[in-house]
Amino acid sequence: MTYLALLLVTKIAVTAVAVAAPLLLFSGERVQAVTGFRESDPAVFRLYGVAIVALLVGYGGGLWQLNTGVVPVGVMLMGLVSNIGAAVMMFVTGIAQKRPLGAVFFALIGGGFAVFLARPDLALQTL
Repeated sequence: MTYLALLLVTKIAVTAVAVAAPLLLFSGERVQAVTGFRESDPAVFRLYGVAIVALLVGYGGGLWQLNTGVVPVGVMLMGLVSNIGAAVMMFVTGIAQKRPLGAVFFALIGGGFAVFLARPDLALQTL
């Protein structure tokens, strides 16, 4: 397994369990309680959950590309924007104070993508 594959698998697994599943499966009230979001329409949570699943499919495509020997630059760019953007928004809106582990997770994943974009040779090194 390469370092980039480990980053992608970690991102997919943690996000599927901690973000997508609750948004898609929990009741609207439970999602509000867990996330602290004040939006009352459960459709917003479901739509966001589907968007997260779409990102996870993109990350899975990156794993497929890696297995064929291709450096998935597009997937890494997607991951950089998505994760650094999420971390920044969590800090700007104050959510990071309530959910510091989430903000740190997004920042670290985004940082990993930044490193691998700058040094693709590291992304392809095996563990």
